[in-house]
Amino acid sequence: MAPATTSSKLTSGSALFNPNGANLDIDLGYLPAVNTSFQIVSQTFGSPITGRFNGISQFGSIVVGPVTFSVGYFNSGIILTVVGVNVPTRTWDGGGATSSWSEAANWVGDVAPSLAAALVFPAGTSKPPRSTTCPDSRPPR
Repeated sequence: MAPATTSSKLTSGSALFNPNGANLDIDLGYLPAVNTSFQIVSQTFGSPITGRFNGISQFGSIVVGPVTFSVGYFNSGIILTVVGVNVPTRTWDGGGATSSWSEAANWVGDVAPSLAAALVFPAGTSKPPRSTTCPDSRPPR
C-alpha cells in the first residue's frame, strides 16, 4: 500500500491570514523525507503574514511523532519543511511467550515497535517472527 502524499491547504485570496496564536495540529499518515515541504497556507493578497502559530516563531520547529518541521511564514503563505526524522530502532530478542510482533517482551527493552521503527533481527534469536506483517497491516521498514 502506498503512503498518502496529499495535504490540506488553506488559500486566502481576498484577506490576510493571521494565525494569531492558534495551535498548529499536524496529523501524519506517513513519514515524509527530510527536506520535504508542505505549503499549508497560500496567500495571494501579497502582504506578509504577521501573526504566528502558538509558540512557533519564524523558522521555529514543531515535533510530530518522529518528524521535526520548521515553520516558515512568508508573503505567499506558510510552509512546513521536514528538518529531521528520528526513527527509533527496535531489536528482536524473542523473549515473549509468542512470536507476535505486538508482544513487547519479544523486543529488547520490552518495548514493541511503533509503525516508524527500524527493526533489527539478529541471527540466532529464538522464536523468529512468523510473518513480516506489522500489527496494523503495513509492511516493516
